[in-house]
Amino acid sequence: MVEVLMALDNVTAGGSGATSEHGSGISLDDFMWIYISPAILLLGIFSNSLVLAIMRRRRNTTGVYLTALAVADSIALALRIIPQWCRITGTVDVAQLSRWTCKMDK
Repeated sequence: MVEVLMALDNVTAGGSGATSEHGSGISLDDFMWIYISPAILLLGIFSNSLVLAIMRRRRNTTGVYLTALAVADSIALALRIIPQWCRITGTVDVAQLSRWTCKMDK
């Protein structure tokens, strides 16, 4: 919690990558990717898991389509948020791991 509050103190409003007076600030875009996108990912995966649990009981066409949509949404969330989050945090640049991940990242 303290790290989040310290990061909030250092966030700049422009999102241009400029730093604050202290020289250690992060842009608003980076702040959103670092702290908000994991929450969106977890909320999305949790919600899609609930849809899967409920639709497993229904054996009709709508259940099949909603199950497929929940699986596709979960995959899309993971494939878009995780590589970008890794790049922003400086953990790893997924595009440089292999030729396949480079194409996946585009």
